[in-house]
Amino acid sequence: MPMYHYKTNPETKYAKKIERHLQQKKRWKLVADDLNELLGENITRMVQKPGYFGLDPQEITKEENKKLFKIDGAIRQNTKAAKALFQSYKDIIKKHDLEDYEEIPILNFGYGLMRHSRTEQMRHMGTSEGELYYETDFDLQDRADDPNVLIKISQEEFLEKQLEETRKRNEEVGE
Repeated sequence: MPMYHYKTNPETKYAKKIERHLQQKKRWKLVADDLNELLGENITRMVQKPGYFGLDPQEITKEENKKLFKIDGAIRQNTKAAKALFQSYKDIIKKHDLEDYEEIPILNFGYGLMRHSRTEQMRHMGTSEGELYYETDFDLQDRADDPNVLIKISQEEFLEKQLEETRKRNEEVGE
């Protein structure tokens, strides 16, 4: 089965939204740091959605904090302490300019960039330049609401970019 390769067209609104997403994604670490300071915990896994406060309940160690969250990790809304914590969370989100943050699948859905069945393959890679590269086993450009949001590229160009990004990440972690 042939594989198709694309990158975002930098001249489109979609590309600007993707670039903003990739910039904002890095700030979620700062949100976790602020929450850890506030709660006195070491939270590493949380839902990255501005209007929803949820985290991995197994990471909560303090009894007073366990009372603030439901069994699934969502913040409770039935106590003053939980409501105050949720307000603090919203303030932290605002401080780090994440109020309009959207995950890539949501952005893609808005542009018709999605697979139609589980048998189809679609993966993406974000770059340090704020672009997305896609690899699919179907013609994604045909499905897009606006085919101009993507530029068709060769497999070689996709693999070269993948290698380049891997090298950059390895340099960042000192490997």
